[in-house]
Amino acid sequence: MKIAPKKILCTILAAAAVFAHSMPLVYAHEDEEETETVQTAAPELYEGDTFTDNVLTYNKAKGGVYITACDSNTTAVNIGEKIDGYKILGIYDNAFAGCNKLRSASIADGVSYLGEGAFLGCEKLETVKLPDGITEIPAQCFAQCTSLKEIEIPESVTSVGSYAFSYCDSLGDIELPSTVTSVGDYSFAFSSLGESLELWEGLETLGAMSFYYCRGVKTVSLPSTLESVGSLSFLGCEDLESFVVSEKSEYFKAIDGILYSEDETILEVFPMGKNMTEFAVPESVLYIPSGAFFDNPYLETITMTDSVEAIGEAAFSNCTALRSITLSNKLTEIGGSLFCDCSSLSSIEIPASVGSIGDYAFLECTSLKTITVPDTVEAIGEYALGFTDDEEGEFHKLDGFKIMANFDTAAKDYAKSNRISIEYLDENKDLPYIIAICAVAGIIVIGIAVAVIVIIRKKKKTDEFYQK
Repeated sequence: MKIAPKKILCTILAAAAVFAHSMPLVYAHEDEEETETVQTAAPELYEGDTFTDNVLTYNKAKGGVYITACDSNTTAVNIGEKIDGYKILGIYDNAFAGCNKLRSASIADGVSYLGEGAFLGCEKLETVKLPDGITEIPAQCFAQCTSLKEIEIPESVTSVGSYAFSYCDSLGDIELPSTVTSVGDYSFAFSSLGESLELWEGLETLGAMSFYYCRGVKTVSLPSTLESVGSLSFLGCEDLESFVVSEKSEYFKAIDGILYSEDETILEVFPMGKNMTEFAVPESVLYIPSGAFFDNPYLETITMTDSVEAIGEAAFSNCTALRSITLSNKLTEIGGSLFCDCSSLSSIEIPASVGSIGDYAFLECTSLKTITVPDTVEAIGEYALGFTDDEEGEFHKLDGFKIMANFDTAAKDYAKSNRISIEYLDENKDLPYIIAICAVAGIIVIGIAVAVIVIIRKKKKTDEFYQK
């Protein structure tokens, strides 16, 4: 899936926000704990102790053998429990990676290890039967298996690793057992799925960007067991119109298809494909996380009350139809990339409560010709105001852009260092000219004083000469 060149930088910046800044603790679910996907360490092989059956290559290890490679012409494999009297313990990391003719793989129960990237890039692989005994589908295991349509996953599996099913163009509906409780970062990123994505009961955590830029999904149903949704989990799902949440959920709630925390204090995700031109953030909302409205092509007007206390980075990035937005007067910062590539945004009022404007906050806001920066803003990040970028990622000053601000402020320093036009609003707006005039006048006064002193000294010397 290709992303339009003009969106690339803002998309990268939004993604980077996930790992650079976590959600303020005050807004976290009270019983939410940090989790991480722990990959099983690759087993130790006996170096150089290998043999082949002309299709698969086996490497001996303690207790048996591991499959480490496959003949590139193989179209199907049926892996049993033993080979030449040796127990087959597992499939080693990248064992089938790049086997572009492989169409099917069946693995006998009892094979207990499945390595990272085991079937990475098997572009023609359509069907897989995994063995009862493995506990995870590890990182990149089926990444770039663009033809994968059917996979049998046993109930022994409890987790799906990062990028495990990324770039799988033919997956369709996902059917995972209730034993799978966690899904890692980018696990299904850039894949094509069915219109109705029903996440299974038993799932507890979704990793960051787990369904990043997935195509085809119109509705996402969340189970009662789901406790946390990672940052930007549904970023770039352009077809996504609505969320449905189990009535038994104690963590999330869907209102008009929009995903909120159960207590409605966090607006988790506004579906990218939801066709609304105007939206008012409910008064119950205290926090809007990173990327919550990312890339919505329909919204033109957004209003929020002063209940909103914080907004994550890139929350409104790439909302190309957004013309106006009313911000809360409780905001203390305009986060990095917050309005990056909001090309229709023509005016915005920055609340006096704001103390900083982050990097790239208004990058590529080509319709925004003037912006008033209050005195309270003490820090302005790189390329935050008055810049655009080209398809090569080079930054350029936005033609006709002007900052409105008082003289002795961070806005003046930003404008000066970036050579951006600025108009001063306060009584000190003519201060530079006054200082220049005073300086010239001072020089003149000093010059006159020096001249008078010289004349007096000359006269004194003349008088002394005649007195002699």
